[in-house]
This record gives sequence, structure tokens and C-alpha cells, in this order.
Amino acid sequence: MSEKDLTRLAGTFDRVARYFDIMRPLFIGPYRQAAEYTLCQLKNTGSSPALLDIGTGTGTLAGVFATQGAKVTGVDISRGMLDQARKKYGSQIDLVQVPAHAPGPFTDDSFDIVSAAFVLHEMPAGYRMRVLKEMKRLAGQKVLIIDYVPNYNPVITFVEHIEKSDYRRFLAEIDGQLQQLFKNYEKKKLNHFMGLYLCEVS
Repeated sequence: MSEKDLTRLAGTFDRVARYFDIMRPLFIGPYRQAAEYTLCQLKNTGSSPALLDIGTGTGTLAGVFATQGAKVTGVDISRGMLDQARKKYGSQIDLVQVPAHAPGPFTDDSFDIVSAAFVLHEMPAGYRMRVLKEMKRLAGQKVLIIDYVPNYNPVITFVEHIEKSDYRRFLAEIDGQLQQLFKNYEKKKLNHFMGLYLCEVS
């Protein structure tokens, strides 16, 4: 994605940020399930595992992990989305405005978990791979992706068509991309349209 594309994307989410949490009730339960499952897979993290949430938006997934004891940093390209996250979570989450492919001056393995929820399907394949490689570099143990799994919901298909996302290509490509980057990953359905892709960083 070009700088122009990223600027346009940020502007789009700035405009919808104040309304974004209307859909939160659909996501909060599956996010809690995913967080609990992921935290149970960690080894030797002590009481406060470190998590970086890419494309954190209004902070829903980041907030779930924070309430379960993780030390959370959330990054997003949209200032409007981050403003909404700050209203909800205050200082519970460290929030930074940066693009997904360059989340900050972090060294390798800086976090136990690097997550992205409903972010990667918005990206063309090349940029998605670039972001996945950065997530892998920063994760000491797990890369957690929560996103679409194959489904037959016409509403989702229509909405993603209106948004001009790469939804269909994401579903066709994501398994192959993860197989290129990770020796082991697990796919687990959370409900009829979303699932987690939990990748082991070796």
C-alpha cells in the first residue's frame, strides 16, 4: 500500500470512529475466548505478558487482554480510532499512532504476543505479507490473528464489497501466507464468521 493509500485509509476510519463500537457486542465474546485461549498457550511469561496489538482501532481486543493482566501496547494509523480507545481505556493501554507495517522502534521478540484483529483482510497480499513478517519479528512466542474464516453470510460479503476490502482474497491467501512464515499455526473458529489463527514463533 502506498502512502496515499494509507492516508486515505486513516481518513476513512477517522470518519467512522465515533460509530465504530456499535458492532462491539458481536466481537467482545469471541475476543475474550481468543484471549483466554492464547494466554493459556504461553510459556514462562510471569504475571504480565507483553502484547502488541496491530490496528488496535477503538481498543476492543487490546482492552480484553489488558483486563486479563497483559501489558498492552496498541497501534493504529487512525487518530480518530485511538481517541475513542483512550476514552474507553485511559492509561490501561499504551496507544500510538503508526501504520501497521512500522509499529515502532521495537527490537526483535519485544512482545510475548503480537495480535491483529480484523485488520489483515483490509490489505492487499503484498502489504499483508509485509505486516505479517513484522509481527513475526516482534513476537517472542505467538502471533494471534483474529479475522474472517470461510462463511456464507451475504451481509458480510456485501459490506466488504462496499468497503472495497480484500476480503475474498484474504480468505483465499491467508493459509498459504501463514504456511510460508510459520512452521506451526492453528486455526480455530470463534463463531460462524470469525476465527483465530494462532501462530507459533520458533
